[in-house]
Amino acid sequence: VFIGHEFRVNRIAFLTQLGYYVYWPYHFEDQMYNRLGFKRYFGKEKVFAVISLKSHGAKAEGVEFGFGIRL
Repeated sequence: VFIGHEFRVNRIAFLTQLGYYVYWPYHFEDQMYNRLGFKRYFGKEKVFAVISLKSHGAKAEGVEFGFGIRL
């Protein structure tokens, strides 16, 4: 379960997300996580690229890169 937000300024967006794992069999990490990132739109704003950091508190879990097409 998560809640997120995208703050856009022209073709650049700042992403924030706060989530909670309902099923979490690992006891060494928290069930809550946050994700922060940037999104850049290209062309007629249907194609975009994303880079984000997912972390549990102050412990980074990973950096994510993505590309997408908005339908």
